[in-house]
Amino acid sequence: MSLARFWASFKTLYLSKPREDRPLFRYLREAIQERTPLVKILEVGVGNGDRSERIVQWLRENGACNPQRYAAIDAFELGGPGHISLKDYHRRISKLGGEIKPFPVPITGNLSIALTRVAHTLGGVDCVILDIAPSAWGDSQSIAMLRRLTHPQTLVLGKSDAGGRFVKMAIPSSVPATKIAA
Repeated sequence: MSLARFWASFKTLYLSKPREDRPLFRYLREAIQERTPLVKILEVGVGNGDRSERIVQWLRENGACNPQRYAAIDAFELGGPGHISLKDYHRRISKLGGEIKPFPVPITGNLSIALTRVAHTLGGVDCVILDIAPSAWGDSQSIAMLRRLTHPQTLVLGKSDAGGRFVKMAIPSSVPATKIAA
């Protein structure tokens, strides 16, 4: 590894902003080192789209195969200030190569519908990035769809709490009765 490449990787892993995203890149590096293929990636909650762009570029620069399919679920312009529009997101990410499939979450906010569309379009994914509160994906339908989208080697990353850092997660095999009743 050249010094320039080492420095660029070091900056992303330890000095990049926002600092909450640093563990995300460390987990991706770990998956690359374990030779886990990261060909199909699903990101739920893209915000302004900067992180998506950095992920695709970082995977390309660090020897991982390019994400051939990068699916994004978000409310996009319906999410309010600070959210990127669907058209701008598609334009920005498609410049990086690969097949980008943005899936806007329906106005009702039912995440399971968007996850169903991803499952029917992409099938199983290699990495899931959940940048939403666990309460938003903790219903029985969303968990069932996430289980359908993942396989045993899928890297699942989510926020530990609102505004927290990314951590490795496991999709629950069942939902507590309090979640089903809600």
